[in-house]
Formats: sequence, structure tokens, C-alpha cells
Amino acid sequence: MIKPQQIIVIGGGLSIQSLIEQGLWKKLKDTFTIGCNYSFKHFIATVQTCVDDNFYIGDDSFIRSHKEEFIKELSNLPLIIAPKKGKIENNPYSNTILVPGTVHDYYSLESFSQGVYSMQLTGLFATCLAINFLQGKGELFLLGMDWTRRTLKEARENKIVKTHYYSDIRHNGFGYTGFYENHNPDTKWFKPFLREKNIKIYNVSLISNINIFPKLTSQIFFSKIKKRPDISQDAWRDYVRNLIKIKSHLHS
Repeated sequence: MIKPQQIIVIGGGLSIQSLIEQGLWKKLKDTFTIGCNYSFKHFIATVQTCVDDNFYIGDDSFIRSHKEEFIKELSNLPLIIAPKKGKIENNPYSNTILVPGTVHDYYSLESFSQGVYSMQLTGLFATCLAINFLQGKGELFLLGMDWTRRTLKEARENKIVKTHYYSDIRHNGFGYTGFYENHNPDTKWFKPFLREKNIKIYNVSLISNINIFPKLTSQIFFSKIKKRPDISQDAWRDYVRNLIKIKSHLHS
């Protein structure tokens, strides 16, 4: 069975903008990528993921006006992996693999049978997926994981700050920083991933408030990418399907 040595997770943070200006999407060709939420609007990842029910069914207040178009686009993606919960579980698209999820418990390489961490945030869920796809060994690059917070002055003025790299999409999380200002990513949310001693996790965002992983400049990140043109995206997707089936003890 083929196994990836590197995985790149594509978040939505503002820091990705500078990477795009340096040709990010072309540089990601022939790599194993996991896209979070709306990233599919700009790049078709190896695997797409989300944890929000309303996003999955197109019920975000900003996209209801073009819900049919959104659902058609989402349901036609090559592969989505999402937690088995709520509205997602009620009517999954044919391109979606549902896996058990958790909120606070991290089960490392047993996640597909015990629960993928965490259904609270797509970035956490995608990171946990990547660790399992790497099978405990390799390199993991986090893009757009900014954990954006306002300055004290901005908070006092109730200022809305830019939180995402795109401006062509509006959704309920656009400009929202409340959760990130009230939670420390290093002492709780991302801390469980430090257990993975054989996976090098890099944060490709110098403005990120997630500080427990080494941060890379764009130049160093691009220099570390190892393309695999010999392995098609569909072959990677078959790898993912087979691995989840094996690890979750499913049988077709």
C-alpha cells in the first residue's frame, strides 16, 4: 500500500494570501492535500473536510440564496470526509465518507475506530485526519491556521478584522474571532498532537497565534514540498478509502 510522506492542510486564514501571491495553487500540484471548508472554491484538494452541519447542507445564512449551486459543487467533489453527526449524517452525499468524531478526546492512530478529534473545529479535524493518513510518521504542514485574534484596542472598539484569505465568499464565520479570543490553542486544542513524536508538524503562518509548532516562512515551506507526480490524486483517494475501511473495521 502506498503511504504519503507529507500532507498539506489548507485552512482559511489570512496568511494564505501571501502564499497565493507566490503561486501556491500551482505548487500544490502532485501533493497530498486536505482542504478545509470553503478552500474547494479555489483548489480541489485530495480530500475535502468540514465539521459544520450547516456548511455541509448549504444552510449558512450567507449562501442560502444560492444553496442549490453550492450543494451541487460540494457534492461533486472527488472525496469528502466528515464526522458522523447531525445533519451531515442524516443525508450524506455519495462522495462523503462519514467517520466517528470526538470533541475533546484524542485517540491518535485509533481515531477511525474511536473518534476523530475534534468535531469542534475543522482545522483540528483535518490535522487529526492527516496524522492518521501519515500512519504516525512523516511531515505535516498547516496552512492558514492563524487562530486570529483582535488587539485589545480592536476588541474595545468592537472592530471586525479580516480573518480569511478570500474576499469572494461570505459566511457566518467571516470576521468572527470570539472563539479564538477565548481559547488558548497551545494549552488545549492543538496540544494533543504533540504526542506524535514521529510526525514533524509545521505551522506555515508567521502571524499565527498557534505557537507550539515550528513556524516556516513561505520560502522554506516551498523548498520542503516533495511532489509525487507518479501517484495520481485518485490513487491517494483510494488509499484513504482503504485505510479508513481497515482502521475502522468496516467491511463492504
